Amino acid sequence: MILDDYMPTDSRGRVLDGWYSFFTDGTGTIIGSSDPAVVPVSTYAHLPRRHRSLSKGERINDYLIFEGEDSAIFTAKTDGYLEYPGLGWNSHLVLPKSAIFSQRVDASKSLLQPEDLLHSQIIPDVNKETYIKIQDDKESIQLISLNGIVFASKLGKRGVALGPIFDQITKTGDFATSMMEKLLAEMAVGELEMNLRALENSSKQAIDVIDRNLFERAADIRWWSTDQYFWSALESPGEDVYEAASKRLKVINASYTMYRNLVLADRNGDIVACSRLEMRNELRKLNVSDHEWFQSGMRTADSSEYAVQDVVQSPLERTKDRSLIYVGGIRRNGVRQGEAIGVLGILFDWDTEAQTILRTCLPMDRLGSPIPGAAAFYTNRDGIIIETTDPQRFAVGMKPRIADEHHCLDRGASCSGLLLHDQIRYLIGSSRTQGYREYEGLRWSAHIVRPVDAISVQAYS
Repeated sequence: MILDDYMPTDSRGRVLDGWYSFFTDGTGTIIGSSDPAVVPVSTYAHLPRRHRSLSKGERINDYLIFEGEDSAIFTAKTDGYLEYPGLGWNSHLVLPKSAIFSQRVDASKSLLQPEDLLHSQIIPDVNKETYIKIQDDKESIQLISLNGIVFASKLGKRGVALGPIFDQITKTGDFATSMMEKLLAEMAVGELEMNLRALENSSKQAIDVIDRNLFERAADIRWWSTDQYFWSALESPGEDVYEAASKRLKVINASYTMYRNLVLADRNGDIVACSRLEMRNELRKLNVSDHEWFQSGMRTADSSEYAVQDVVQSPLERTKDRSLIYVGGIRRNGVRQGEAIGVLGILFDWDTEAQTILRTCLPMDRLGSPIPGAAAFYTNRDGIIIETTDPQRFAVGMKPRIADEHHCLDRGASCSGLLLHDQIRYLIGSSRTQGYREYEGLRWSAHIVRPVDAISVQAYS
């Protein structure tokens, strides 16, 4: 499922010919493949040597012959996730070399004019230098021709024959430089199109990975809600069983460090137990009966259901401005169906996870460093930023003036374009959640931006 998600398909949903995606383990053995008939699992991957010996977190690309076709290969090695070091796996994407150059772009339909692009930081320096050199040469040829015409006129009749020669020099020079300018313009627009597609893909990766994280939270809460410690405490209230439930919550929380706290509330909305034992006395003074997450949890009819309250400020957390709470109903004797006698709520350390994901999706330069001024952020269903890599220009709580096509995306859709924000022009790629398996998502969107023009350190700080 993961390997297929990023593969291009035709109108019938079939992966395009020549495109392959696969995982290899530390020995170079294929452990997962988008096309087992061509790239069989449990076989050794025949790849260039440097694609088999990457450093942690390294990313490289090369050209090679794959299945008899000139292809490009992109390889990345895991760098782990939070405290998880990873298993030393590599991911590989192979695509036809022709696919990189297959789309001819029309400069007249570009978001930015070619001359504007050639002065932007999107275009490689060598192209900019070539463009400047062409402009200099064009001016030099024109000046030489003009001086020649003036000199010929001073010769009188003897210089008449020289005039057409210098005229032709001008025309030939103009033709040569105009063709070079046209070629550079097409290359500039092509570079722009590739950057826009890359931003779309990065935004899709950002929303897909957070969706998978949130799917796991939905699975956790449904499982733990049937734990005997919790339904026993709610059926037979008392300090001893509440303390036992708290200790059980602490054990769970110790194994799942992505949770900031787990709380148990009775049918009246009183917090009776929590995993953070040092907060137990404080939280037991709270009544959450009017909180959306509690009410939604109490309305669940069986253990396959769960509820979630989107990012909100919560009195359950004194050190955080924003909480994301998943909740499951507790039922008598842990039965799968029936009326809820209380709820279990988990407070997910989602902003730490989101930061990690967003930072891995930032556009990088050719040396593997984030592009200066680039940013990544999530917005909720109302278009409000809920997490960001750039709290200065794209602050949490802000509602950036993003075009409707980016804000009103259909489920699972992506798009890219131009954004003017804080008097800075950005390229932007956006993707909306499509959910994962039975998890429908929270209608969040991910946005990745990179500035069109260079941003000085002084201006950015």
